[in-house]
Amino acid sequence: MQSEALPSDAPEFDYVIIGAGSAGCVLANRLSATGKNSVLLLEAGPKDHNIWIHVPLGYGRLFKAKAVNWMYQTEPEPELDGRTVFQPRGKVLGGSSSINGLLYVRGQHEDYDRWRQRGNEGWGYEDVLPYFKKAEHQQRGPDEFHGVGGPLPVSDLGHADPLSAYAYRWFGGLLSRETIDRRFDRFWEHLRELGDAVDLVVCASRELQERLAEGGVANTALHPMGIEAGLFTPERRDPALRRQLLELCDLPEDAHLLIGVGRLAPEKRWPMVVDAVAAASRSLPIGLVMLGAGRQKRRILAQVAGNPHIRVLAPERDRQRFAAILASADALIHGCEAETFCMAAAEARAAGVPVIVPDRGGAADHARGGAGIAYKAGNALAASQAIIDLFAGRVPVNGEIEPPVTMEEHFVRLFADYERVRGRQRAAA
Repeated sequence: MQSEALPSDAPEFDYVIIGAGSAGCVLANRLSATGKNSVLLLEAGPKDHNIWIHVPLGYGRLFKAKAVNWMYQTEPEPELDGRTVFQPRGKVLGGSSSINGLLYVRGQHEDYDRWRQRGNEGWGYEDVLPYFKKAEHQQRGPDEFHGVGGPLPVSDLGHADPLSAYAYRWFGGLLSRETIDRRFDRFWEHLRELGDAVDLVVCASRELQERLAEGGVANTALHPMGIEAGLFTPERRDPALRRQLLELCDLPEDAHLLIGVGRLAPEKRWPMVVDAVAAASRSLPIGLVMLGAGRQKRRILAQVAGNPHIRVLAPERDRQRFAAILASADALIHGCEAETFCMAAAEARAAGVPVIVPDRGGAADHARGGAGIAYKAGNALAASQAIIDLFAGRVPVNGEIEPPVTMEEHFVRLFADYERVRGRQRAAA
C-alpha cells in the first residue's frame, strides 16, 4: 500500500498526541501551556457533551454506551474457567476518566514502592506524591498528602443528612418547629451565608425551597429529582403478584395492600407506621409489606410483635420486579418528614399508586394534585386515619396526576439553570 503525500499547505505541529484520555489531555495541556509549542491531539471518540459524563451516577449509563466506550473484552482467563471479562474503556474526550463515576482514587502506597523495588527508580510513593499534590486542588486545603492550585478539583462526598432528621426528631415532642429553628439560629446563619456565597441553592422539593426562602436563604431554585425513565408505570400492576403479597400477610385478595420502602433507620419512623397500620386494621383488612434493611430492624420487628398482617422483607434488588411490586400495591405509606425529596413516593406516583405521607418534608410534594393524602407528621393516629380515609374512599384520588420528571429531564433542566447562571456571570464580566 502506497501512502499519499500530504498536501503542501497541510498544517505542521511540534507534537502529535494520539489519544485524548487522561494522560493525553494532561500531556497536551503541559506541552501547549507556554504557547511555544503547537500540539495536535487526536481522539477517536466525540467531545464530552454527553450529559451522563458530568453526573456522578451517570457512569452506569456509560458502561454499555458504544458512542463513548470501546467496550473491550479480555482474552479468555484461565483462572476464571476460560471466561472473558468486560473492560469498559473510554472512547471520548477525557478517555476512561470521563466514564468512571467522577471518582478520585490513588494507588496504594505499597504499589508504588514495589515498582521502585523492581528497579523503576523515581516511581516510589515518596517520589510520586509531590506530583499528586501538584496535580490536585483539594477542597479541604493543603496538607501532608494533598495540594491546592492544581488543575484537578477534588472534593469529599457531598452528602449530609438534613438537620430535620435529628433536631426536629429529638425535640419535636417538646418544642414547636419554629422554636427549634430559633434555638438553632446559628445553623440558619450558616445556611444564609452559604446562600449568599453561591449562585444557586438547588432544592429537591417545594417544601424545602419554601422553608429555606422563609429562613432568609438566597438563590434557591426548585429542581425535583428524577426517576428512572420507563420503569415505573401503572402497566406493571400484577394482580397475581398482589394476591401473593396479601397471602404473605395472611389476608384475602379483597383486603388492602400497603407498601413501605426505605432504610430501617430511626428517622424513617417505621415503628410509628407499624402502629398506624395496626390501628387502621381494626376498621379495615389491611396488609403492610415493608422492603428495607438497616440497624433498626430488631426495633421494628419488636413493634410488629408477631402481627401476621405486617411483613418486613429484604430490599428487592431486581429493579423490574421492584417496579412491579410497587405498582401492585394499593398505596405507599411513608413516615419520614426529614426527606428532601422521597424517591420512593416519586416512583409510586409514577406507578399510579396513591401515597400516604407526612405533611412536612419532601414526601409531602408527592401527595399534591390528588396523588394521595398527607397526615400530621409524626402522629400515628393521624396516619391511621389517613389510611382509613383513603381506603374508605373519603379522599378523592386523581388518576390524571402529573408524573414526576425523569432523571434525564432533571439534569437537562438543572444544567440549563447552570448555563443561565454562567450567562449572567459572563454578562457581568
